[in-house]
Amino acid sequence: MRIEDCFQLGKITKPHSFKGEVVLWFDVDDPHLYAEIEGFFVQTAEGLVPFFIDTIRPHQDRFVARLEGVDDEQMAQQLSGADIFLPDNLLPELDEKHFYFHEVPGWELIDEVTQKSAGIIVRVVEHGPYPLIET
Repeated sequence: MRIEDCFQLGKITKPHSFKGEVVLWFDVDDPHLYAEIEGFFVQTAEGLVPFFIDTIRPHQDRFVARLEGVDDEQMAQQLSGADIFLPDNLLPELDEKHFYFHEVPGWELIDEVTQKSAGIIVRVVEHGPYPLIET
């Protein structure tokens, strides 16, 4: 799996117990859409590494998961702060009037009044209540 074919679902924030459970934060509009995922990819220096979920349960505004092969607090601590990814094909379908921010880079920004190009979008930065578009 290549990172270019994935979207960032969220992060492993911290260990939850001495048994190796981890806290997952999903950076999505509706985290409960992903409450039954079977696994995800973690970005490492070597690339994306798959992790499979043994159990997952809601915990406040996050989830607590037990991952296959992560059996103690030290192993969970090593994963803390890691970004987690899912393949793009697992994103919910949107209608033609909506889009995901990760789709925007490369689009041309047109001034609605003058119809002139304002540049090619490099990225979208989520900043406060309104996203910023970098060209």
